[in-house]
Amino acid sequence: SLFIAEGAHWRWQRRAAAQVFENLATNAISFCDAGGIIRIWVKLQTDSCLAIIEDNGPGFPKGSLDKIFNRFYSDRPNSAFGEHSGLGLSISKQVVEAHGGVIWAENITSKLSTGEESDILGARLLVGLPRICSETTNYMGIT
Repeated sequence: SLFIAEGAHWRWQRRAAAQVFENLATNAISFCDAGGIIRIWVKLQTDSCLAIIEDNGPGFPKGSLDKIFNRFYSDRPNSAFGEHSGLGLSISKQVVEAHGGVIWAENITSKLSTGEESDILGARLLVGLPRICSETTNYMGIT
């Protein structure tokens, strides 16, 4: 279970939530080198909860952001061919959308002093779900 202080909770089937966050975390881990950094947090907004998974791996290749949630899509180095089915992000999208949410991906970049964007610094996956407020609890969690 994931619990975050104050406010609301998501209504998910425990197994579905676990599968989504395991898929997203495993995906991030698989693209990071040894010693890489992965950050996962939840941001409460007025009417939604936003889960953010970031890594400092190579990010998403140019032109792939519109494909990564397709079934069997995988853009991995040749050395990793056959180790990943290309289903994890597709399944995650189906589960999130079935719970009234949205999921998307973007590359992490920063603005240079020239105003241009930097090279890719990593990948970011975001999951937005409706926030369900509760008067009877002081926790937000995936149950």
